[in-house]
Amino acid sequence: MRELDRARANRTCVTVAHRLSTIRNSEKIVVLVRGRLEEQGTDAELAANRRGTYSQLLKASGLEAAIRKDMNDSES
Repeated sequence: MRELDRARANRTCVTVAHRLSTIRNSEKIVVLVRGRLEEQGTDAELAANRRGTYSQLLKASGLEAAIRKDMNDSES
């Protein structure tokens, strides 16, 4: 994953991903549902909206606990 972060440093990069872990470090995440904009923001912003599509995907993939831990660590 570090290679991807290095490759996109100081560049505009559009990433289409099936794995949420691939996009967690992105500056802006855009969630599309059936081709329409559902929500957008950072990983933390989208994860905080528990009713949002992104948050539901995190929960379904098992990444929700990791996100919550990261958010708590950053608040400390």
